[in-house]
Amino acid sequence: MRDGSGCSVIYVWLILLLSTFFRASTSVAQSPQPDNACPYDDDRCALLQFQDALENKGPGSPLNWKTSNPPANWSGVVWHLPDDGRMYVEKLQLHGFELQGDIQPLFQQKLLRMSELDVSFNNFSGSLPSPWRICPSLKSLNLSGNSIQGSLPKEVQCEASANVSTQLVLESLRNLQNLSLANNKFSDGIPSSLLEVLSSLQVLDLSGNNFTGALPREISALVNLTTLLLNGNGFDGSIPPSLSKCSELKELNLQNNSLTGQIPRELGQLSNLSTLILGKNKLTGSIPPSLSKCSELKELNLGENEFSGRLPLDVFTSLSNLEILDVSSNLIVGELLVSTDLGQFRSLRNLILSGNNLSGSVPENLGNLTNLEILELKSNNFTGHVPTSLGGLSRLRTLNLQNNSLTGQIPRELGQLSNLSTLILGKNKLTGEIPTTLGNCAKLRSLWLNQNTFNGSIPVELYHLRNLVVLSLFDNKLNATISPEVRKLSNLVVLDFSFNLLRGSIPKEICELSRVRILLLNNNGLTDSLPDCIGNFSSLQILDLSFNFLSGDLPGDYSGLYALKNVNRTLKQLVPEEMRMTTYDQQIMNQILTWKAEESPTLILLSSNQFTGEIPPGFGELRNMQELDLSNNFFSGPIPPALGNATALFLLKLANNSLSGPIPEELTNLTFLSIFNVSNNDLSGPIPQGYQFSTFSNDSFSGNPHLCGYPMPECTASYLPSSSPAYAESGGDLDKKFLPLYIVGAGAMTAFIFIASLVAWSCIGRCRRRNSCLVSHSCDLFDNDELQFLQVTISSFLPMRITHKELAIATENYNDNNIIGDGGFGLVYKAVLNNGVMVAVKKLVEDGMQGQSEFLAEMRTLGKIKHKNLVCLLGYCSYGRERILVYEYLKHGSLDSWLHCRDEGVPGLDWRTRLKIARGAAEGLAFLHHDCIPAIIHRDIKVSNILLDGEFESRLADFGLARSTKGFESHVSTELAGTAGYIPPEYSQATAATLKGDVYSFGVVLLEIITGKRPTDPFYKKKDMAHVAIYIQDMAWRDEALDKAMAYSCNDQMVEFMRIAGLCCHPCPSKRPHMNQVVRMLELLERQCPSRNPSVVLYDEEGISSPRCR
Repeated sequence: MRDGSGCSVIYVWLILLLSTFFRASTSVAQSPQPDNACPYDDDRCALLQFQDALENKGPGSPLNWKTSNPPANWSGVVWHLPDDGRMYVEKLQLHGFELQGDIQPLFQQKLLRMSELDVSFNNFSGSLPSPWRICPSLKSLNLSGNSIQGSLPKEVQCEASANVSTQLVLESLRNLQNLSLANNKFSDGIPSSLLEVLSSLQVLDLSGNNFTGALPREISALVNLTTLLLNGNGFDGSIPPSLSKCSELKELNLQNNSLTGQIPRELGQLSNLSTLILGKNKLTGSIPPSLSKCSELKELNLGENEFSGRLPLDVFTSLSNLEILDVSSNLIVGELLVSTDLGQFRSLRNLILSGNNLSGSVPENLGNLTNLEILELKSNNFTGHVPTSLGGLSRLRTLNLQNNSLTGQIPRELGQLSNLSTLILGKNKLTGEIPTTLGNCAKLRSLWLNQNTFNGSIPVELYHLRNLVVLSLFDNKLNATISPEVRKLSNLVVLDFSFNLLRGSIPKEICELSRVRILLLNNNGLTDSLPDCIGNFSSLQILDLSFNFLSGDLPGDYSGLYALKNVNRTLKQLVPEEMRMTTYDQQIMNQILTWKAEESPTLILLSSNQFTGEIPPGFGELRNMQELDLSNNFFSGPIPPALGNATALFLLKLANNSLSGPIPEELTNLTFLSIFNVSNNDLSGPIPQGYQFSTFSNDSFSGNPHLCGYPMPECTASYLPSSSPAYAESGGDLDKKFLPLYIVGAGAMTAFIFIASLVAWSCIGRCRRRNSCLVSHSCDLFDNDELQFLQVTISSFLPMRITHKELAIATENYNDNNIIGDGGFGLVYKAVLNNGVMVAVKKLVEDGMQGQSEFLAEMRTLGKIKHKNLVCLLGYCSYGRERILVYEYLKHGSLDSWLHCRDEGVPGLDWRTRLKIARGAAEGLAFLHHDCIPAIIHRDIKVSNILLDGEFESRLADFGLARSTKGFESHVSTELAGTAGYIPPEYSQATAATLKGDVYSFGVVLLEIITGKRPTDPFYKKKDMAHVAIYIQDMAWRDEALDKAMAYSCNDQMVEFMRIAGLCCHPCPSKRPHMNQVVRMLELLERQCPSRNPSVVLYDEEGISSPRCR
């Protein structure tokens, strides 16, 4: 019995073992699994596998998921504990955990009961899997703030076990209510199939990606949608009217795309809409009144589009809940007419209407908007006074009325604005004294009163505004001293008192402004010496004291200028935490408060004063100083070799002083030096060779007769300094028999200098740049039929008298065959004078001519304006009704001819030559704008007014001629003029020409240079020039846009060239650069493009004509 029983037990165990093996084998055969796959319903295993796929796993991992750590303590995981004792993930909340890795492993885990997945603001990359498998219980999915790229999957599946039906899968997908993919790198369009499946969505956030294409109409099927955020993408096409079917929609944001067309009036049916943001698109037409039906609307932002017509402000008074209204930077016109008292706008906090063409007066009843915090009306055409009623807006924090035509005084009532932090009234026509009541605005942080005509003193009460960060009063007529009370502005970062009539000395108390980074006191009447503490401004980065009457020796210690010695801080670090802007004010000062010091210019400009003594070697400690201008002073002694340690110098100007000795070899260490001028000193010895010195022309060294070596005369014994062996051999003695001759010569030279100084002094009021070759006329009035020549230095030419008859002979009686140019002011003829000199003769049109005396006086003035990039006026003649001008003849004619009228077989200008021409023209225009006082507006910049000499250096022509054909009192005329295609858009509403109008015209010239197409060419398709410049930077447009005649190109430089053109053509004049900035950008660009042999034909001296247009 015992043996049989034992066998039975063994038999039973054997059967059980085989049965278990069979069942296991069958199970594996039916459900094959990867070796590392987790079984269904094991969420802990799934999380561990996800963690294992991360790049930053292991020690230091931001996750504490370990088998040794109870799951209940796992960070970011909310568990669901049903009755069966298992643990299921209900929510995975990993926002900002700094996780890194591919996103796909996350969607390979089977977390079947998870309702919320948030991995936003991590460092996930890769693309979403296709098909996209999501959990059946998921209601909220947030992947925003990562670097996920690629297209959205067109197919979405529900991750479920095998026994779940297809119908249940589709139903479960409809549980998803919140989908946020914002701030990633997704591209292409939104698949309509995705929207059809996810029909229960309430929140869809795809903002901040690279989506393109039209907005899918299937969005209208998302009838439960409350929030739709598609801003910051590249969507184009029109806004679908079918969006009105999303009746639950509360927030719609389509800002910063490329949407076109009009706002569908059907959007007015969205009765629950509280936020509508459509700014920064290309929407057109008028603003539909139907939007007034959106009674719950709190924010309406339509800024930076192309809306036109009038603003229906009365229509919107029914929007009693409206808090923010932004219609800035559009084409809205007309007066801001408000027939009601605006009491219905009881909730309005922000009213932003800047950058339009609104006109008329600023309505007084704006003072009834008692909850208003921000009022922005800048860059319109408002006239009249600043309403006194604005002083009653007790909650107002920002008032910006800049760039209008407001007149009168600043109302004293503005001093009642106790919450005001930003006041910007610059670029108007305000007069009178600055009211002392502004000192009551204790919270004021930014005060801009620049470019008006305020007079009187600077109220001492302004110095008590301890919270001020920016104080800008430049370009007024303030006539006072700077009070020592300025030291109380302890938080000041920007102080700009330039271009006023300030007098007296700079108080030493100004050095207590330890946070000041920008200090501009230039173009005033300040006197006396600089305070010794000027070298202790620890944060100072820009110092401009030029064009004053400051005198004495410069302080020697600059060791305290830490920002110029070691720039490693941002400007934000200089502003106390309690001073930081936290609301809309931050946008007003964004350029200042986010200005990185290491990216900003670092300048010390002390030119055109009366400083004496030697240049302090301490400047060499300022290793991050980029510009140092000490020109036009009375400095003496040597150039300190220590300047070679200021290795960041881009510009060094020491011209027009009394410096002596050699140019130090140490300056060759300045490898970034691009602008160098030591002309008109008493320097001697050889010029350092190599490095940047090989790039400077003789203009940089002229007026130093004892300098030698390239680009000056070759060094010989006569150029050697007194310490040289040649001098030593002679014993250092002058030959005594020549001593009387030296005395007589010195006396003659002194007399000559005295007389020349008197002549030059008469021109100082016109142009203050000493190396600009100012010349006076050399003769009295001749008879009416004689030609007057200015005294100029030109090869083979001397002042001479020529009758009108002789001039007619020289032009073959103004034969059409001798026409070499034409324009709005008359025809230009080639003429050969009796002495063989070739000149260009312009006969001005007779319409609207000045009288003879006015014309002659004007020509004498224009003849004194000399620059290497301006066409030189040699002479002028008034004969009856005829007005004749004689210019130097330029061999290669006009740029217009080379771009548009080349003879067959003549190659076009290569890229580098075009860049050279553009830079030269920019220098000429910059000279008129910035170096002549008062500034000269050209008013007719175009390619036919850019002439080319034998080396293809450009010369700007016809400056001042728009004046000379009309009866004005000064050559600085501002009457509107110009040529179709080059006229800036603002001139359609303007009455006077501006410097920024010239900049716009120059931008059009840049586009014409690179495209070879006239501005009236159909290529531009009626787009504004700034948009054209942006479009042709794109590779797809580039082949069509660029001039096929260019034989050589530098692609990167050409893109930057187009960017500069776009800046110049900006629709808003205030956003265009100044011409001196354009010059610097083009100079930098020219240095970046490698030299090539020019492909143009350089014509010989036989006078073969350049191409020309008739």
